[in-house]
Amino acid sequence: MVKKWFNKAPFTGWIVLAAAFLAIAACIYKLELAHYKPQYLANKVQHDFLKRENAIEQDRNQGVFDHYFRNGQDPLISGDYFYFICKGRDIVSWSTNRVDLSPEVIEHPEEYYQGAIVNLLNRVFYVRADPVPYPMAGDTLHHIFTLIPIAADYKIDNQYFRSCFFADKRIPASTSITSEPGAGSIAIRDSRGHTFFYLSFEEEPASLYKVGPLVWVFSLLGLACILLLIHYTCLEAGRRKGPLLGWLLLLVCCLGLSFLHLKVPLPTGFSNTQLFSPELLASGDNIRSFGDLLRGVIFDCWLLLYLFHNVPVRKRPFFKNTIPDKALRLVLCLLLVSDLYNGQAVSMYQLIIDSKISFEVSDFYNLTIYTFLGIATISVITVNVLVLLAITNEVLKTLTANYWLRYILVALMSLACIYGLGEHEHVFSLAVLFMALAGLLLIDALGLPFTRRVKSELSNSPKNYIWFAILCSWVTLEIFYFNYSKEKELRKIFASKQEQRDDALVNLAFEEAGSKLLQDTIVKTYWKQPSAAEQNRINKYIFYNYLAEQQRKFDINTYYYDSQRRPLFNRDTLDALLIRVAGEVSGHPFAAGLVNVERSVAKSKVYWGMCPVLASNDADTLGFIGLDFSRSRKPQKDYVPAFLQRKSNPTDQIYYDKYTYAIYRNNTLWMQNGAELFPHRINPQTLTAEFTFRESLRSSVLDFRPGKGEVIRVVYKRNLLADSVALFSYVLAVFVVAGGLILLVWHLLYYLQHGRMMYGRFNLSIRSKVNLTILVTVFISLVVVGAITMSFLSNKYKQSQRNSLRSKLFYFAQNISHFAEDRAINVSAATFDSLTLSYDFGYKLSMLAEDQGSEVNLYNQEGLLIATSQSELLQKGITSKLMCRSAYLLLRSRNETEVIKKEKIGVLDYESAYTPITDNKDQVLAYVNLPYYEASTELNQEISGILGSLINIYTLIFFISGITAILISNSIIRSFHLLITQFRLIRLKHNKLIEWPYRDEIGLLVNEYNVMMQKVEEMASKLARTERESAWREIARQVAHEIKNPLTPMKLNIQYLQQAIKSGRADIDVLAGRVSETLIEQIENLNVIATEFSNFARMPDAAPEALPVYEILASIVDLFRVADHTRILLEDGDRALVVYADKSYFIRIFTNIIKNATQAIPEPVTGEIHIRFQAMEDGVQIAVKDNGTGIPDDMIEKLFVPYFTTKSSGTGIGLPMTKNMVEHSGGRIWFETEKDRGTTFFVWLPEPDRG
Repeated sequence: MVKKWFNKAPFTGWIVLAAAFLAIAACIYKLELAHYKPQYLANKVQHDFLKRENAIEQDRNQGVFDHYFRNGQDPLISGDYFYFICKGRDIVSWSTNRVDLSPEVIEHPEEYYQGAIVNLLNRVFYVRADPVPYPMAGDTLHHIFTLIPIAADYKIDNQYFRSCFFADKRIPASTSITSEPGAGSIAIRDSRGHTFFYLSFEEEPASLYKVGPLVWVFSLLGLACILLLIHYTCLEAGRRKGPLLGWLLLLVCCLGLSFLHLKVPLPTGFSNTQLFSPELLASGDNIRSFGDLLRGVIFDCWLLLYLFHNVPVRKRPFFKNTIPDKALRLVLCLLLVSDLYNGQAVSMYQLIIDSKISFEVSDFYNLTIYTFLGIATISVITVNVLVLLAITNEVLKTLTANYWLRYILVALMSLACIYGLGEHEHVFSLAVLFMALAGLLLIDALGLPFTRRVKSELSNSPKNYIWFAILCSWVTLEIFYFNYSKEKELRKIFASKQEQRDDALVNLAFEEAGSKLLQDTIVKTYWKQPSAAEQNRINKYIFYNYLAEQQRKFDINTYYYDSQRRPLFNRDTLDALLIRVAGEVSGHPFAAGLVNVERSVAKSKVYWGMCPVLASNDADTLGFIGLDFSRSRKPQKDYVPAFLQRKSNPTDQIYYDKYTYAIYRNNTLWMQNGAELFPHRINPQTLTAEFTFRESLRSSVLDFRPGKGEVIRVVYKRNLLADSVALFSYVLAVFVVAGGLILLVWHLLYYLQHGRMMYGRFNLSIRSKVNLTILVTVFISLVVVGAITMSFLSNKYKQSQRNSLRSKLFYFAQNISHFAEDRAINVSAATFDSLTLSYDFGYKLSMLAEDQGSEVNLYNQEGLLIATSQSELLQKGITSKLMCRSAYLLLRSRNETEVIKKEKIGVLDYESAYTPITDNKDQVLAYVNLPYYEASTELNQEISGILGSLINIYTLIFFISGITAILISNSIIRSFHLLITQFRLIRLKHNKLIEWPYRDEIGLLVNEYNVMMQKVEEMASKLARTERESAWREIARQVAHEIKNPLTPMKLNIQYLQQAIKSGRADIDVLAGRVSETLIEQIENLNVIATEFSNFARMPDAAPEALPVYEILASIVDLFRVADHTRILLEDGDRALVVYADKSYFIRIFTNIIKNATQAIPEPVTGEIHIRFQAMEDGVQIAVKDNGTGIPDDMIEKLFVPYFTTKSSGTGIGLPMTKNMVEHSGGRIWFETEKDRGTTFFVWLPEPDRG
């Protein structure tokens, strides 16, 4: 039943499966989409809020906070919320340092007695204040602030900081939280039903829905069933109407599905995924996403494989006239070659060059699921190219047998296609031409890798392994070539950007600083009583608060002017020069704004800007601050933390992060960025073009000449050999996984089509078992050893990181301690609001941080921030002014001298080290904190490097193991070939015994073989004698029976004639004539019997030739059309099919079968005999089906036995002779019968090539 559903039209099984899978996918889709309804998401926020609020109430009722007031111990809260305990305006206990309690909240706690929504450090909290009900020391009122986190609202948007609601990430970030109801808003209430706030969904949540994995799985299964339904329908159409029609039907189906995909919008859940969004790839109207490209590649593969396997383009002529036929074949080849350049190669180009998919495999953590999906897609395109070349080669073989001429024809067609492309694509097209010619050479040398496998006695052909290695190498080479080209273009863009980078950076810094200096109250105090000391203080303030990051990249000087634009204090040479040229540069002296005065002063790349400082009334100007920026010539490093640098990790940024560059002016090094050692001078004669590349195995250097005597050199460090091996490893992994999936699908399809599992006939050969055993053992060993190695090295590197962190921590602590002693600063009494102290320390910390390449924070005795080198993070609300509470308690108790804690910013986990600063009396003055933001990044980079090395080494080992496995299996199989050869030569007599010189398992097998041969010869002699006697007895009995039948009537007629003679009958002459006729008839019957037995005993010599199946069957059918009660129908098939057999054999075979079919139909029944033929297994299968009574079960096994017949008359040698002729022609014959429904005889004969 299963077989009929999936293997016969109308293929109901595939229709039912497709409908079931798609129905399940639709149900799950609907359920998932229901979770994006505003009310459902609001309920999630409600539930989360009540859960946290109940935890707060439970802790209050259980007196959790009383522990602090009774014995000074921090409360052990039970819920996921935060708390702060404040004494007046001071925070004395806190549960987190990921958020600051703003002064406005602390100073007005009464406004939060009933709870309120507050935005703190880029997050939205529900804040409630509770006064402590009993008196405390000093009669200062304490408050407990509890914070329930509701949402994150970051101003930065990247992979570390994503605005979201904590209750459910599916809530759109644009959803606003309000205290007043609005149109469509949903109230969030407490356990008593009081409304706390409202959610207003400004964006429909369902528009952000992305389907889950279950929807993907069932949708893909349903789609696969639809594609299989189309495939089998096209195959059935090909069987009935010709294979070309089946292929054309498939082409129409593929075009129709593509049109639907382009014109009918996908459901929102699918279109929002990266696969179907322009985010990864968009290239024109037809390729709007990576999904569009993938669909096109799969359809191309489907069409090409169908054409190659099922359409005999080589054997079947298009026209009877050879000239039009050859012309059409040349046109077909040109179309195929054109598709190679305009279809397959373009798809590969778009996937690697135009997409945002990263194929940079040197960093393991840059890989995504789309990297492997992209490798798989390129592999399919490579298969398409090989199939396309194979079809082209097969078509060209009909034109010429000279393979060099075929290559020349392909090259000429390729050049014609290249000529039609743009000039910028010629290099790319020549690479494709080389790939095409190499593919043709491989196909001719190794055979076609996609033909049907011919069964062998021991194993698959080694060519399969060779093709596997070639395909992996080919795909690796393609990806490497396109990726290499893409990187060079990105490096050109990067070099061009560096030319304008200073302008952009300085303008941005000036705009940010100028807008803040305009009305800064602290800066305004300078003009009340200008002095050198005050100017020095204001300088530190400006640099610390506004220019901390910029002064790491630029040399910045400040100049102060009164309201009349006259310099205040130290007027230097540059200041005087700027005054002199100010009018020339900007039109009037000291105009507000930023200009490049490089050509006006004796200093390279100087940017000059004026910032007015307004009075309190915002109308009058107190004075001006002048800033000049010039690029610092010391080696540069990116000091901005990774989580502030970019929104995501696109393909181009992956390369940009690995570039180091230097700028040369007048052939002399002017500045550099990165750790690369650049030469002090360069030779301008080597730079002959705008962009000059120099390549080596470990690096690639680009020199860019933008003009004006400037050269920008960009260096990209990479290891070509290691990167190639790593890429090959990933390609190999994709091929292995894809091969396993194809094998699994193959077994599943076999079960659905045949109603049984394939394992019964799928037996691994000895060679395959040896190969798999060795490879699996090596693979498992490598995985285990690799996991242990990774764990060990990872732990070692983490320990090394911690030791380095401790060393830096000690360095910072010592320097800060000495700085405090030299300045006689009382650190223990400092706060962040003590301006002079904060700026002095902040400036010092910034210098130390720049020197060590690390950030540092300084906290006072109470765990509150004094100064920091990361003022930008503090200003952006990313970090707080509180110390990690658990680290603070450990250090305050003096149980630890240093503490390393895991902390978090956004979703970035990092390590943070703390240590105290003590005075001469060993009293704690402050705490130094070293946040190691790069810890996880550097660890990932280290692990990625280790993984890359291990993958390269293990791939090499795996390949060596594969070669070793093949050599070992070959040595084992070679021993069996001797036995196989001898088994093929086994005869009943005179068998040659095997000689084996070794005493091993093969030797034991050989000895047993020799003993068996001796026994076989003895038993054969006895059996032959017995069979001869039995055969003679059977033949004598059968011959006697057949001869006896005509002898009896002959005897009776002669006796009757004798009696008539004795009686003297008058009509004796007439009677003698009748008896003579009867005797002659019976004698002729005896002659027929003798002839039949003679023919069976001696088969005539065969003369095989290529026979047109349809023509000969049609002539045979015409001979039987005279039968009145039987209708014989020859179904139309591929009339170009031919078989290799003797023509007389062929005619006798099907004459006997059709004759038996007509005789098997009882007289009252109108007989119907259907004859159909089709290509199958390198031959042609012909089926003859009748509607007779069928063959009884007890006669089925005897049907081909000589002298056995089911008819009342006959010799019983018709079907045995038919079988002998079929087998003598290299074919097979069998039958299927159903009682009262008829019998079908099947004959398979080989094609001419196979014969």
